[in-house]
Amino acid sequence: MTQPLRTTALTRPSARMGAAAVLAGLLALTGCGSSDEDSSSPAASSSQTSSSSAPSSSSDASPSAPAETGTTSATASLVDFGIELSETEMAAGEYEFEVTNDGDASHDFVVERDGEDVAATEVL
Repeated sequence: MTQPLRTTALTRPSARMGAAAVLAGLLALTGCGSSDEDSSSPAASSSQTSSSSAPSSSSDASPSAPAETGTTSATASLVDFGIELSETEMAAGEYEFEVTNDGDASHDFVVERDGEDVAATEVL
């Protein structure tokens, strides 16, 4: 009596390699994700400079930090799918942002505190 050849021994390594390739691809795509600071929507090309400021009493500081006196200036360059700030860490206090859209897509700039909008620009 002859026994049929088992091909599972040959397909299992192939299936494992395929699964590993899919997993590696998913991990690579996950690494290409954007941070929560990104905020953009595809729209017509715009390259305006906004001289309006977006003052805020706090940006990335904890609510218990003491407020500083005076207003600090900072710049925000809006690029496609990102924001480039002149300062990455800001203490509590008042800030005036000079916002420019240096990307191809339309953007707006919103300052939030405790999940609430404090100030915003028009779409640039």
